Amino acid sequence: MRGGIPDCGYQVARSDFMAFIAKASHAVASRQAAFLNALPENLLHSALLELAVAQNDPDLERLAHEYLPLTFSRRHGDPSRPWNIFSIEVQNDRGERILNYQGNWRDIFQNWEALALSFPGYVENMIFKFVDSSTADGYNPTASCATDLIGK
Repeated sequence: MRGGIPDCGYQVARSDFMAFIAKASHAVASRQAAFLNALPENLLHSALLELAVAQNDPDLERLAHEYLPLTFSRRHGDPSRPWNIFSIEVQNDRGERILNYQGNWRDIFQNWEALALSFPGYVENMIFKFVDSSTADGYNPTASCATDLIGK
């Protein structure tokens, strides 16, 4: 649970993907607004990747490969301790269903070995997310937690 699970397996909601793109890059969201709005309300993850690649926009392609529709996750820490506040949010202020991730990268990568075995179609996205978390000098705050995933 610490790293979350895909919300609907390999089914992706356009609204969540659009929200992810808007948060990740205003420029890509603006440049690709017509494409994003034209996506079906729900589509398979593999279809989303194919459609994104077909747009010939490297930034959109990179973000589509980083996108992981994870939900039902929690922050690292013991929920019984009063200073650890946890909230699994499933709706926004308007009552609309949302995916909400509360963990940090360490939480994600510590659980990705099991997640990769359960949802192998997201392995490429996990690798993109891990590599894109690295800095130019090679530092990756998650590296110590992800060596098992990379090494397998």
